[in-house]
Amino acid sequence: MFGSCNKENKHSIQEIEQQLKGYQLNIENNRKTAFNHLKIGLQWSQTIDYKKGISSAFAGFAQYYLHSGRYDSALIFIKKAQELSIQNLDTLKFIDYSLLESRIYSSLNQNQLVLKKLIEVKPFVKQTNNHLFISKWCCDMAYYFVLVEETDSIYKYYKMAFDNGLLSKDKQQLNISMSSFATILNRIGKEDSAVLLYRDLINDNITNNNWSNLAIAYFNLSQVFINPYQADSVKLYLNKAFALKEKDLVYDEVLLLYEGMINYYEIENNFQEALALQYEKEHLKDSFFNINTSSQIANIEKDYTVKLKSEENAKLASELKRKNTLRNASIITALLLALLGLYQFRSYKQKRKILEAEKELKDQEINQLLKTKEVENLEAIIEGREAEQKRIGRDLHDRLGSILSTVKMHFSAIDEKIDALKSENKIQYEKASTLLDEAVSEVRKIAHDLSSGVLVKQGFKAAVVDLINTIESSGKIQVNFYEAGDFKSPNLEFEISLYRIIQELISNILKHANATKIDIHLTQQANQLTLIIEDNGKGFNTQNSASFGIGIANVKQRVAGIAGEITFDSHIGKGCSVIIEINL
Repeated sequence: MFGSCNKENKHSIQEIEQQLKGYQLNIENNRKTAFNHLKIGLQWSQTIDYKKGISSAFAGFAQYYLHSGRYDSALIFIKKAQELSIQNLDTLKFIDYSLLESRIYSSLNQNQLVLKKLIEVKPFVKQTNNHLFISKWCCDMAYYFVLVEETDSIYKYYKMAFDNGLLSKDKQQLNISMSSFATILNRIGKEDSAVLLYRDLINDNITNNNWSNLAIAYFNLSQVFINPYQADSVKLYLNKAFALKEKDLVYDEVLLLYEGMINYYEIENNFQEALALQYEKEHLKDSFFNINTSSQIANIEKDYTVKLKSEENAKLASELKRKNTLRNASIITALLLALLGLYQFRSYKQKRKILEAEKELKDQEINQLLKTKEVENLEAIIEGREAEQKRIGRDLHDRLGSILSTVKMHFSAIDEKIDALKSENKIQYEKASTLLDEAVSEVRKIAHDLSSGVLVKQGFKAAVVDLINTIESSGKIQVNFYEAGDFKSPNLEFEISLYRIIQELISNILKHANATKIDIHLTQQANQLTLIIEDNGKGFNTQNSASFGIGIANVKQRVAGIAGEITFDSHIGKGCSVIIEINL
């Protein structure tokens, strides 16, 4: 395409990378903000065709949908990201995206596809000899063996992940591999080694203020002392982890901390504290997902009521049960009313959306009709002005010209008798004859000028400028005329043909393109004349012969008439460029 993007819509690669980085910074704590960063990064990347940015945005969408549980959408986006990474010859990104695809398969419980993907990407990981990517691959292989419960293989790959994590010096990956390795050490009975690793993790996360990883490290360390059960150590580390729940942890992490504390109090037979935390946990769900959890809380209370029966007298238990029954009935009634209200509200919203869509469609149809009418009126003005000029010219030449010629003929008929006139009458006669000759000449000149228009009077470029001024007077479209070289026409007929070609192409743009801007480039170098007409309209498929109508056929015929060649360069949604080359 010869057109260019509007500078105001362009953004630098640095700005795009900043948007994509904003996604990574917000994905855990503010998914809405993260999603907006992704959307903007993708739009800016597509504007300048920055394939690396598009690939990263697709991978971000895959990660976003994986976190949201929309695994089908995640697979679609990660496959698109992989295709672009192959086109970009970016091996490291291809490995990253392949590992993310394997994690999506694991979420879908498709273990065979997990293993297949990891085996496919293994040669690329080995080829890079990059400790960071080897550590990531080993972590994912270990997790596959967690899914199929092969303890020896889990230990082997988590150990490799940990060793390569150390060599990579990447803090985030080292944190992940250390935590995973410590977990498997605890699982296979090497509690002392697990404790040492967890304490290293804790110290490192305290230094880096990484609250999320610190909370999980405390929690995992507390679980080391569950079996054999060491109450003081479990409580100590659980309390340290639980104290960090307000430090911008994601929902799943906070939920894990609550479940750990509840499990601890149940082991200690402290059902009052367990019940209080269970209340908090359910309200936590409500605040995260905005769902009604009253019936769930009622069931939880019922379970704990059974445990409390042994500690309370029969009368108190009976009274509590009666109150629970009444409250449950109230909750169910309120829930049914809420569901009915929600159904009615959704029905109302759906009807409103349909009405708004119908109104928008009608408005679009009216706007399209008005726009079509404006184009037709503008074209009619151009054609009407030219036709009127021709008509006036013909009338002057054929009607008034013929009358004046007849009068001249009568004057000529009395030339033989002129000598008989008095001398003063003879002078008047000669003066009248001269004026009549001048009138006939002027009428012919006016008729000729009107018939040929601005093109003959002022030249080709002046005629093009006059055409542009007429079109722009509508206020609906901008037309720019650029000239390079010294335009020299071989003859008037050539100029008229070239002018008609421009006129026909502009007419087609007005009729079909829905454009807001037209650029006309006229370049002449030696005997080579090049005419380029571009628009920013909706474009068309040049491979489809149905896209070429009568107007294009007329243009091709005119171009062939002046021994020229014509080329159309257009894509759907990206405007059109018409290139005409003429060897003078």
